[in-house]
Formats: sequence, C-alpha cells, structure tokens
Amino acid sequence: MFVKNNSTYQSTVLQSEETFHGFGMRNNRMSKKSMWVRPEAALSFLQKFGCTREQVVEMEQVHADRIQTVTKKDGGSYFSGIDGLLTSDRGILLVVRSLDCAPLLFFDPVKKVIGAAHVGWKGALLNLAGSMIRTMISEFRCDPKSILVAIGPMIRACCYTIPQERKELFVSKFGDNIRYIAHKKGEWYLNLPVVIYDELINSGVVPEHIDECSFCTKTMSDEFYSHRAEKDQQTQQEGANYSIIGIEE
Repeated sequence: MFVKNNSTYQSTVLQSEETFHGFGMRNNRMSKKSMWVRPEAALSFLQKFGCTREQVVEMEQVHADRIQTVTKKDGGSYFSGIDGLLTSDRGILLVVRSLDCAPLLFFDPVKKVIGAAHVGWKGALLNLAGSMIRTMISEFRCDPKSILVAIGPMIRACCYTIPQERKELFVSKFGDNIRYIAHKKGEWYLNLPVVIYDELINSGVVPEHIDECSFCTKTMSDEFYSHRAEKDQQTQQEGANYSIIGIEE
C-alpha cells in the first residue's frame, strides 16, 4: 500500500527504521534531465529526507538493462548508460526519474542492500527487474525471498496504448498473453505493471514482498508528470517524478 507523506508517497512494504524512501510528485518541480538543473527545487526535495547533494547518485536512464553497483565514494555522481543502481553503503541516496515509466525501489533487510531502477517498455522486454534481482544475488548474496520491491506510479493498462509493431515485440517475447496485451476499440493496450510484477515473481521475489502502486500517471497527471498526458494535451512539461531510497547512517 502507498501512503502520502508530505510531497511524496511511501510504500508500506519498504517502510523501515533502517531506510528512507519516497516516490515524488509534480509539486516537487524537478527537472527531466537531472535534479541539479533546478538546484533550489532539488535541495528543497533532499531536505525532506535530511540529505545533501554529495550523497546523491543519479543515472542517465537510456531504456536499457545496464546496472551499476555504487559505493559511498560515488556520492554526487551521474552515471551514463545506466538504468539500475545498487549499493550496500549507508548514507548514499539512489535516485530514479520517471514520467510514465516505472520507478522501482528495492531493499533486502537481511543483507542491507538497496536498489533503484527505471523500467519502461524496453526495460520490460529486457527484463531489467529480473536483472536487478539476479545482480543482488550474485554481487551481494541476497536471497530473493528476502528482497522487498515497491513498484511506483506509472502509466497503467487503462491508458497505455501501443502500436502494432510494439505489440508484436511483446508477443514474440512472452507469447499471446492476454494479461499483458489487450485489444479494445481498435487499439492495443500494454499492461506494463503486470509484466514487471511477473518478472519479479519469476526471479524469486515472493508476492507479499511486492508493493505495486495503483496510480496511473496519465490519469492522475494533475499529481504526477506524464509524457502521454502532455502529448494528448499538447502542452510542454519540464519536469519528472523523482523517487529515492537510502540506508540510514
């Protein structure tokens, strides 16, 4: 379940005395490219968590499946060509930007490992969610049954229309699964949250450790930035929803 706390939402599955996290909204006024394009907004956002610029690690997010393991010395860094971050160090803040793609936050309370990932339709085809779990297992000796995952606000099946060629990519990868692809009123719709959920389950995460937000960014574009809503309304947005996770020092 997701609960609102000031200007972010928090997952009850991830809530812990050892970690802090949040799924940001439109009212944080953060940039699409990097939080430091708007430093005043970024610092205001970080102050809510008692964090500084030197603790933040950002990634370029190129809709791929590359994952970077980071340490405290990487604080203040921006990694190119990356869509997933992992660390076991305290006092470091992992950041993911999103509009309609899915922000995923991970925590293993046994091994004290956290992660953040950006998963769109390309990342789903590449099984980035599963790759995050496998990397946590191989690099940190995590047990997937101990890993907690929160899937943040994203565009949902009600609004995610896709072209025929993209539908064929998913059919080629997953077969003709009606849980993933639906045909309504002459258009194809992708259920991205279900694809990601299944990839986590298939990687060994247990259902009760997955918290999936029910909010659709396009439907709730008054609260969240949404590329699809912007396109339909022919407006230009200059922001993104920021999600963060860190381990308390």
